[in-house]
Amino acid sequence: MSTPLDSLKDTFWRVRGYVDYATDHLAGNNILEDGHHVYDILDSAVKAATDALAEHVPGVWWDLCPRFSDQGWEAARTYDDGTPAIVTVKLDSGSSADYRPRHDGDLETFKAQFAPHLHAVEAVTA
Repeated sequence: MSTPLDSLKDTFWRVRGYVDYATDHLAGNNILEDGHHVYDILDSAVKAATDALAEHVPGVWWDLCPRFSDQGWEAARTYDDGTPAIVTVKLDSGSSADYRPRHDGDLETFKAQFAPHLHAVEAVTA
């Protein structure tokens, strides 16, 4: 079993490789025979991240997509000090977004950034 930092390092390099390959394809630098192959590459990146998390958080596993037990879901969404890593918040439009307090700053400012985009979507669908 790796240390958490070793898992992070390994996952960084694996995910970076997958994303670079997909980006090259999307930019036209690396044409894949099957255009859907880029989805497989991106799924591989999500699997790598899930596997790294599962190595250190009980109740997390991969089964065609990330899966969580109730305890694994809570543990994956909470830092070791008990603060939330991610919180799903409701937006004024009734939709939701994932808010990461340590990275996204003030909650109201975070929510406000979606307002112009939500109005544009409402105008197109109205």
